[in-house]
Amino acid sequence: MNALPTPRRSTVLGPLVDGLASLGLSCTLLLLLLFITWRGTMAQVDLGLFEAQKKYFDSLYFVEMAGPIPILFPGAYLVLAALTVNLVLGGILRLRKGVATLGVLITHLGIVLMIVAGLVKFHYSVDGAMRLDPDRHVSSFTSYHDWELAIAKVDGADPQRVWLVPGAEFMTMSGAQTRTFRHPELPFAVSMSGFTRNAFIRQHVAGNPRGARVVDGFFVDPMPLELENEFNEAACYVDVVRGADGARSEGILWGANRAPFVVRNEDRTWTIDLRRKRYELPFSVRLDRFVKDDHPGVSMARDFRSFVTRTENDLEQGVEISMNEPMRHGGYIFYQSNWGPQRDAPPGTPLYSILTVVSNPSDQWPLISCLIIAVGMSLHFGRKLWLFAQRAGASS
Repeated sequence: MNALPTPRRSTVLGPLVDGLASLGLSCTLLLLLLFITWRGTMAQVDLGLFEAQKKYFDSLYFVEMAGPIPILFPGAYLVLAALTVNLVLGGILRLRKGVATLGVLITHLGIVLMIVAGLVKFHYSVDGAMRLDPDRHVSSFTSYHDWELAIAKVDGADPQRVWLVPGAEFMTMSGAQTRTFRHPELPFAVSMSGFTRNAFIRQHVAGNPRGARVVDGFFVDPMPLELENEFNEAACYVDVVRGADGARSEGILWGANRAPFVVRNEDRTWTIDLRRKRYELPFSVRLDRFVKDDHPGVSMARDFRSFVTRTENDLEQGVEISMNEPMRHGGYIFYQSNWGPQRDAPPGTPLYSILTVVSNPSDQWPLISCLIIAVGMSLHFGRKLWLFAQRAGASS
């Protein structure tokens, strides 16, 4: 008599775990991911890369309109989180362990590592740009997407004391919203209003829009967002109220301004600047030489590279950075991304180099996960091939 199979213990969470580990859920999530990828890629034409990525890939959900009817879809973040749970439960924990499934198990572990690498990058990586002018040391880079409010006291101190208001405190403002910032060490309060992510500062003349706030003959003109987010220039109105006498100073802050807004208080000078968020580096980089080769007969660059000197703890090292050969140091990666000036520059103007700077703790994890997946698939299909060869040999 054949022994009956041992029944599984039923628990309250049993049906839930079965559903989360099911192959049907895997297929559904992969189809959703395919749809999100297609929809997000198509949306880049109208929204641009940054906005499309925020809406479709960085979100828990998004809304699409089918005529007048809004339809709610899960975002790629939520789909990948559910896919990871499904993969761990169904493809690792519940997988029958043995020689026959060793390759499948290793492959699944590699896929999980790749998803975790994306999660770490999303939450902990920063990126931005660094402009290098000839023979000038640079020890910071600026964000492509985030802004900050920098308040500094001009008193000849080196380094200068700066009070920062992170962009998370004001970048969600819209319309007539106002945010006021105070600090015990500041003799005044700073109020921001009319914040817009992209604007142009125009001189107020007859025929300008009515109701626009005018400061010293100028006003903030909101503009449509650029498809490439790094070209947006944020702007807002600023009101500085002194605590001693309540006197008020008003001005306009604009990301494209070359000079900050200046405030005088008790014979001291303060500057207020709306700028892209800055990240300090533990070393400095100096551009020694920039080389650009053009395609024959045209002014389009075929190749360009920077020869720089990296200085850290009084030690200097020469490094060459090209489009396909970045500089990696101290947890940062420097890519050759652009150069300037590309037009409207007087003859003989020195060229400067623009580097993309990335700090990503999981930088090498995708490579490691691909190697793990390759090992797992090689073991699995190699075993299948070996068994097939054995059966073919036995039948002959």
